[in-house]
Amino acid sequence: MADLRKHYLVGPWGGENCCYCCDRCNTEAPAHYNNCTGCPPLCCTCPPLCNLEVTITAHCCFGMNNLEFVMENATWDNFEDHYCYVENPESFNNGGQECYFKDTDVCPHSLSQHPYEKWANKTDDNWGACFCANEPTHDSNNLGVACGSTVSAGGNPIDCEGVWMTFSLCCCDTQQAAMTAQDYEGECKTCSYQFRTSWAACPDVNPPGGGDNVCSCYDGSNEMFFLEHEAIPPDEFPSAGHNNGTTMVWEHVDGTCGFPEDPTDPYDPMDWKMEYKLGDADNLLYWNCDCCFNTQMDPDGMPFVTPKKSVYFTAIIVPVEGCQKGGP
Repeated sequence: MADLRKHYLVGPWGGENCCYCCDRCNTEAPAHYNNCTGCPPLCCTCPPLCNLEVTITAHCCFGMNNLEFVMENATWDNFEDHYCYVENPESFNNGGQECYFKDTDVCPHSLSQHPYEKWANKTDDNWGACFCANEPTHDSNNLGVACGSTVSAGGNPIDCEGVWMTFSLCCCDTQQAAMTAQDYEGECKTCSYQFRTSWAACPDVNPPGGGDNVCSCYDGSNEMFFLEHEAIPPDEFPSAGHNNGTTMVWEHVDGTCGFPEDPTDPYDPMDWKMEYKLGDADNLLYWNCDCCFNTQMDPDGMPFVTPKKSVYFTAIIVPVEGCQKGGP
């Protein structure tokens, strides 16, 4: 049986009046740890009290490659209206495990009870943003395309109006909700940070596929018989519809709270950093939607294209420049 004992270093660290958190990730059974059993109710006990910058690197999805955006942090004035709190994010691929236990009788240390470590991107008063409007502009003319959906020779022009994506980073009550990679080597309790993407149609956009579709365009969307269809990373099979929903939790690859090795050195919130992946070279994902087309000719020789697994992503998340020191 795995050793599930927790280790605490109590007292100021790096000149801050907050405690260095307990070890919980590097065990044989990290999923057994949760904040409802007495572990300090924070992922990093001196978290950044500022917005975060996200940089995404994409393989075979030029519209997402080198994508940069900001996620807004919660405050004491608005944390109960924040995306992390309201959405209580979960996903099909994390087993439907909600991020927070809001019943304080069951979980007295629930992380939903304060504004710390809650971030999401926002457009005006709406959580999320419309990405990749006006690209790509041509389909593959039923030939299929992967890793190069800027095809302009011989294809049909398509009006792309973008796809809505909401990115959130929330410190969850249970590690099961956060999904750490098997080779995770992050520091301390950082493994309970859940990074999640939710897809939806942009406002005033009517997806050509109708129903629960979210994409304003995809390879084949100009075809009159609608045999082609959109596909996004949560999809497991190249069939129409989104049977696994339209959200997905990223795998946590690495993370550091940024505490100095020497407790007498000052703590710098700019040293806080998280790294995630969505798919990898051995686990490719679908994306036939705004931002990039990845398709192949129908394997049965029919005159249309089907989605092809071709993409994967990494994300680096750091505090914005000038972030103030963390800690409640």
